[in-house]
Amino acid sequence: MIKALIATFSQTGSTEKVSEQIAKGLRSAGWEIDHFSIGSNDVPDLKIYDVIGIGSPTYYYRPPFIVRDFIQSLKKLSQTSSFVFILYGTHLGNCGNWIRNQLNVRGSKDLGYFYCAGA
Repeated sequence: MIKALIATFSQTGSTEKVSEQIAKGLRSAGWEIDHFSIGSNDVPDLKIYDVIGIGSPTYYYRPPFIVRDFIQSLKKLSQTSSFVFILYGTHLGNCGNWIRNQLNVRGSKDLGYFYCAGA
């Protein structure tokens, strides 16, 4: 069984709703899913996960500082694959690709990228 962590920052709840739908789909494929709220103090041990998903809104074409700080605090992810999903208002900017690049720099294998309008 694949064990995945979906880490999200959701100020208004929209990103969390998308996170729940992604988790529902992955569970139907037999994956075990844990959720983590970026910004909480209890960062889980990422070594126990096969896959990590990062969900974020887009603020001024970029991830919010809280998401950037979380990603920059991550250690080596060479044994972990990752996917990214972002929500945006008007323009995507470089938000999703910045997150993907930062995860790749840490050794994670990129599984994909999803974006949608936040409304």
